[in-house]
Amino acid sequence: MPNNKRPNRGEEVFSTISHLFNEKGYMETTMRGIAKRLNIKAPSLYNYVNSKEEALFKVLNDSMDLGLKKMQDVCEMRISPKEKLYKLIDIHIQPYSVKREGPVLLMKYIDKLTKEHQKILITKQRHFADLGATILQELQEKGRAKKIPAKIALFILLGMVTYTVKWYDKNGPVTPYELNKYIADVFTKGILK
Repeated sequence: MPNNKRPNRGEEVFSTISHLFNEKGYMETTMRGIAKRLNIKAPSLYNYVNSKEEALFKVLNDSMDLGLKKMQDVCEMRISPKEKLYKLIDIHIQPYSVKREGPVLLMKYIDKLTKEHQKILITKQRHFADLGATILQELQEKGRAKKIPAKIALFILLGMVTYTVKWYDKNGPVTPYELNKYIADVFTKGILK
């Protein structure tokens, strides 16, 4: 990947690319459109990225790396498995309720990447799932969770969180903190009294 001329400009470039992919869609976003939004000439954009696919990969990979780092940090914390579960929910819901672009783009457009780039992200997704499953296994080992296969339980939880992108409005009556609490309560205690 080409060198960034200004450190903050590179962040601005990829933030803009992420916004455009989210706003217009991957197929409808063009390198010229990105350059226009950045108020630069199209050839200048190639100082930051060589292709639209490479731009998508960078946006998705950076988002995945951030989520994976947060998950690893939670797993290494010296707190109870229950507290880790609440933190897992928090780190997974924040991107969907506050800054949605990276995870949403990952769900929508991973298939637009080269097979090599897909493989990199899928490997990271599997590592993320393995880490999350260890938290649920810890709860089971301590007798604090039902004996549901840990990865199945994790995918149920992630499905609950991921679908919020379809209906949740961060400017609506429920704050991201409240949403996190509601999801944690429904997942850990169920909805029935």
